[in-house]
Amino acid sequence: MTLSCSEVKDAGNFVPQAMFACMITLLITSFIILFGSSLQSPGPGTLATEVLPLNPGYQYAFQISSQICTVLAIPGTFATAFGFMFAYGRQIYSMSTSGLFPHFLSQTYGEHKAPITALFLGSTLAYGTLLFLWYLYPNFARQLFNLCMLGSCSVYIALFRSYLVCQRRYSNLDRKFNNRLSSFSAMYGMLVFSFMWVALAFFQRDNYVSLAVFVCFI
Repeated sequence: MTLSCSEVKDAGNFVPQAMFACMITLLITSFIILFGSSLQSPGPGTLATEVLPLNPGYQYAFQISSQICTVLAIPGTFATAFGFMFAYGRQIYSMSTSGLFPHFLSQTYGEHKAPITALFLGSTLAYGTLLFLWYLYPNFARQLFNLCMLGSCSVYIALFRSYLVCQRRYSNLDRKFNNRLSSFSAMYGMLVFSFMWVALAFFQRDNYVSLAVFVCFI
């Protein structure tokens, strides 16, 4: 959401509202999936190891195989992929325009100013990383998920920290959206994602492969 600020008119007013709407939507749909999956056969006992938690319910309701059920997840997978493409494309583009990356990465294309060079570089790096891990460590699917989550938790902790820094240093700036919980919410978020980071790094029984690869990338 924040990466789209340069494209949105009156971003200071609309982007926070959109972020809040997204969080509420995710909260509601997550609980629906949790309770809906738990109430379906074979029950909540298998959810911890089920990659697609709705599949058992689909199998029971429609009497179809797990492979056919997985086809129903493809639209969501594509939507997620486009979301990540937008995010890393805008991130690389923004860092290029700020002078942190080479200037050619800020090249755009077409009427909508798509950051084509940034998108191409991000896709190439992602695909190359997947190929490298596939040949180096064939059973890397679980570690890849943990690796992505370690990165996400690190980013969220940094974002909450930056909120606290900006709140302290730039408290004089006018804001169209005010967080009523202020610094408490940021510290709470940092605490939650710190617990997640520790759990992902040290309690996955993967011989610390995920942590080692993450440290190498950093």
